[in-house]
Amino acid sequence: MPSLLLHITSLLVGILLLLTANGLLSSLLTLRLHAADVPMEDIGLLMSCYFVGMLLGARFADRIVRKVGHIRAFAAFAGVMTIAAQVHGMTLWLPLWGILRFIAGYAMAGLFLVIESWLNHRASPSNRGQLFSVYMITCHAGMSAGNQLLRIEEPQAMLLFQLAAILYAAALLPIALTKVEMPTLGTAEPLPLRTLWRRSPVGVGGAFAAGLLGGAFFAMGPLYASASGMNADGVARWMTVVIVGGALLQWPLGRLSDKVGRQIIYRLVCMALCVSCALLALLPDAPPTWKLLLAGVYGGVLFMVYPLSVAQANDWIRPEQMVPAAGALLLAYGVGAGVSPLLLGHLLTWGGVAAYGAYGAVIAAGLGVYAWFREHVRPPLPVEDQTPFVHMLRTSTALASLDPRRDDAQLDLPFDERDAL
Repeated sequence: MPSLLLHITSLLVGILLLLTANGLLSSLLTLRLHAADVPMEDIGLLMSCYFVGMLLGARFADRIVRKVGHIRAFAAFAGVMTIAAQVHGMTLWLPLWGILRFIAGYAMAGLFLVIESWLNHRASPSNRGQLFSVYMITCHAGMSAGNQLLRIEEPQAMLLFQLAAILYAAALLPIALTKVEMPTLGTAEPLPLRTLWRRSPVGVGGAFAAGLLGGAFFAMGPLYASASGMNADGVARWMTVVIVGGALLQWPLGRLSDKVGRQIIYRLVCMALCVSCALLALLPDAPPTWKLLLAGVYGGVLFMVYPLSVAQANDWIRPEQMVPAAGALLLAYGVGAGVSPLLLGHLLTWGGVAAYGAYGAVIAAGLGVYAWFREHVRPPLPVEDQTPFVHMLRTSTALASLDPRRDDAQLDLPFDERDAL
């Protein structure tokens, strides 16, 4: 494993720089618009453009990679992100921002596809789990570091936009100089969303709800923190604590779901998320220490919804269907994330800063009730027949190929039992 990590250092450094830049730019844009008194609904619309672009990129960006190769595709996508970051800092013309956000979302999906397919090419059954864990740690480190850079300067200044552009460009260097052999993108028979819905309604519904919640956090979380009275340092800390909390609670909650049953933890996560979101709505003026403590709990359960939903879906499909199922779940997540900022922008205009927490509480409560209802329609699988929990990001289908669960010889229940609705 150490020799493998040394061999793929260039890929890991590239994704670290990339997500540091993206974490910075994503939060910076929301704060810049808020500082310019742009209406909440317009901010939501602009942020939705990014997720719509990412949804389409997850579906079509592989065509560019196949045509020009991984290194050229990465260079092109990173170049687009560099240009977008600079132009955002040069003008506040909202129609142009919408176009740039859409293009950036498409490019970011392509960048994830390149890196994750490259890593999957270097993975084997003996190292897949360790490689997957290292990649997850790198991603969370990048997102956290990017938000910390908000503390350098006020969002109205050009400096942070330039810094984001520099980081996007810097991500090109280790990739362009890498000696890692380029992979060939494989093809997988798609699994229709309707088919996966029949097998796992909670998995698909949970992925959609995770999109509604995740899109709200990444697009409008900085706005909530700023509107709650936090300065740039406070927003940076709040965003970082949410992301770190999401990373730290994955392992214990995931292991617990493997031991006591997926449905129990799923309901508890929904309940905890509902309560934490309600507290966000009720306590926007809480002392800073309490805000950060609440942020850690909020992030811990927020980032559990999607991987638990993926695990729910994987419990009811064969291992060879995990990659095509990942595409269907990403579609459900992307639709939710694309709608979320637009919807939340209108709610914030109507209900003020408290609407952010209320929005999350309603979605979490609805998902928990739906999961409880489905348990009475179809009994859950026994614990010993579940797939192991694995923390998943919402990036590309190539990440599903890196999922260590693909090497597990599990899921041997007759499918007439699993298909029963």
